[in-house]
Amino acid sequence: MFSKAGAEFLNNGNGREARATEAAFDSPQGLAIFTWWKDMVASGLALNVGRNPTGADQILAIASQQAEMTIGSVSALRAVVNLLQSGQYPDIELGTGPLPTLPGGTGGVVVGGGALYIMASRPPEEQQAAWEYIKFLSSAEMQAEWFAGTGYIPTRVSSLDLPAAQEAVAQYPQFQVAVNQLAESPTTTAAAGPLLGPYAQVRAAVATAIEEMLLTEKDPATALADAVAEANKAIQAYNSRVQ
Repeated sequence: MFSKAGAEFLNNGNGREARATEAAFDSPQGLAIFTWWKDMVASGLALNVGRNPTGADQILAIASQQAEMTIGSVSALRAVVNLLQSGQYPDIELGTGPLPTLPGGTGGVVVGGGALYIMASRPPEEQQAAWEYIKFLSSAEMQAEWFAGTGYIPTRVSSLDLPAAQEAVAQYPQFQVAVNQLAESPTTTAAAGPLLGPYAQVRAAVATAIEEMLLTEKDPATALADAVAEANKAIQAYNSRVQ
């Protein structure tokens, strides 16, 4: 949501111009996002499904008709399509749209997901085998199949011109929404997302602050300040270890 608003999450250009030394989400955008979230749940307009470690609880809330819309990873798109095609949920019609943003937001979407690594400590033959596997996975043909079979955005633009991708979009136009949104995103440090060593710890600090805000009487400003304080501790501890 920071990225969509055109706001940076960390100092030093989101950690991309120099190593980040502190969080930057204690900003007007940060307070607006926390306040919007708190007000939505407090008013009953939004459902709090909890920490949601699997990333599926909010989708199940739609299946049980507790919610009408949700924010989720495109990686779940094909699974949702397949589930709806099973006929178990005849009253649910699938629609997709771009991620929301604050009024006047000028940013773009952050690319998330996993990554592949070749470990330098492994024997050369294993490194070579890993490289061959990565080349196979990242080929245009495999990326087209991956896109059609999951909903994940392919890592190669050329994949979108191949039959597997074209057929998926023709049958399910919802697959095209995330692709367009990414293509239309500006090239900025905000849209690139935060570059940070202790990312998991900072993310956990933000999640804990949001959780406490939604489940207790803690106001958005206090929750945001707590998240920043915990995030800065993690960043400073990391920077002291890594020179």
